[in-house]
Amino acid sequence: MRRLLLTLCLATAAYATTFQDCGSVGSGVALTVEGCQTSPCQLHLGQSANVSIQFTASQASRSLTVHVTADIYGVEVPWPGLDTDACHHTTCPYADGDHVDWAMTVEVSKHYPLISTKATFKLVDGGGQSQVCALVDVRLVPALPSFYLHHHDNIQ
Repeated sequence: MRRLLLTLCLATAAYATTFQDCGSVGSGVALTVEGCQTSPCQLHLGQSANVSIQFTASQASRSLTVHVTADIYGVEVPWPGLDTDACHHTTCPYADGDHVDWAMTVEVSKHYPLISTKATFKLVDGGGQSQVCALVDVRLVPALPSFYLHHHDNIQ
């Protein structure tokens, strides 16, 4: 059993995305943006990104709220179109010390500017505490050509 747990922890660490903690009260925070192994994460306009966060809760809560913002030319702008009820993407309520796994798909609008920025991901509990606060360097880049997407899908 210990070997399985160690293997799972190492696998998670191997695929975790580089981020800066910005005040998480939860412990063992890991954030993964699918396909992002190096910083900055390249997010293609008009496509989506699968994001997952794991943490150990510092206190019990019946609710969990998602806040995602991007620094756009010095202004923190909420990421539009997100379901802010994190309990739709994980199990609530949770107890103090529970391991929480949250995951959702984030849409990257084709209308966003082509910029490098920091995205802030927060998971805030019912008491207003940021169980997770993670800053991720991202670069918004042009969409991949459709022929690449179809070819890439056929390879997998």
